[in-house]
Amino acid sequence: MRGKQAQWGELLDSDELHAAILSLLGKLQSAALHPADFAAAYILLCMQCIFPHGFIGGKNSCKLVEAYAYPSSQVESGCGSVHTNFMVANLQLSDVEGLTLTPRDSARLGSSCGVVDVFRRFQLKCIPLFVNDCIVHWAHGLRPLVLMTGMPSAVKLMEMQAQGRRCVTFFCARDELGRKWADQYPPFDVKDSVHFAIHDMQHAEKFTCQESYFGQVGFLDKMRAVHRWVPEARLADKQLRQDVGHLVSDMNTCAAHMVDFLRARWHASMTRQGKDVALLSADLAEVMYMLLGDDISGQTGDGQGQHADHAVLSQFFHAHGIHCVEVAMNYSMHHNETS
Repeated sequence: MRGKQAQWGELLDSDELHAAILSLLGKLQSAALHPADFAAAYILLCMQCIFPHGFIGGKNSCKLVEAYAYPSSQVESGCGSVHTNFMVANLQLSDVEGLTLTPRDSARLGSSCGVVDVFRRFQLKCIPLFVNDCIVHWAHGLRPLVLMTGMPSAVKLMEMQAQGRRCVTFFCARDELGRKWADQYPPFDVKDSVHFAIHDMQHAEKFTCQESYFGQVGFLDKMRAVHRWVPEARLADKQLRQDVGHLVSDMNTCAAHMVDFLRARWHASMTRQGKDVALLSADLAEVMYMLLGDDISGQTGDGQGQHADHAVLSQFFHAHGIHCVEVAMNYSMHHNETS
């Protein structure tokens, strides 16, 4: 998909598309629209611009996998975060302003079809199936996602994930729809606004993977303290700063692998900065202690987590992640009771 990630930009540079998305956005910000409905309708409107002769593909069978009770989904707007615990995804195709399907696509979908049902029942041209899974599960409260219309900082993404949520960004401004968005980290992909949202949903699916969800949450919560502790001056190596930013914002895998990545990038920085080896080595030992504490650090031997068993690390961060998610869910329940 990499070679195609920015090729739709010119097709999305449309006043009609912008007007239709603004209509959706108004309903979303007034809490009249479930974020999964917005995501589904947004993609359908964009697909109409890209494939005006039809984009409904083969049949799909999206089965719900109920793994955990997740924190509530949210919508971030200028008025703050709106929780969506009690909202229902029920937007109909006929209620999406500006959406006009081809006769063939209309016949396949039927006279009465919800926008989320399109993703449940059918594949869409050039859209990966993980997008269908993400939207359908999101609509059923099985994805703890924060819908945003802007790009969050690495720190904000870390904070979200440490509370059990991850963002999905849908650009809505007129000058953003046709823009090309370039990654600042290898492999330096360039994306149009649709592929930017697709990329976020891919990470959302990796974040909520049953085997690693709680471990990622636990690791990133510990990284919050590390991030506050590490002074900017101590990260004089620009590449190391970028590596840490990538780790806390755009790397979704099991917690043990995240520890390995952090340690490997820190050692690479030591190699690049011979004069700072002692300082960076001491800092890494301190970082590992902050991540792992007395119990696990004592098992590593070198003080840098190098010999820690992956199973032990996974269990440690998994347990901590469960606690973090429980705290986030309790906060959400209290927020709904008092709002």
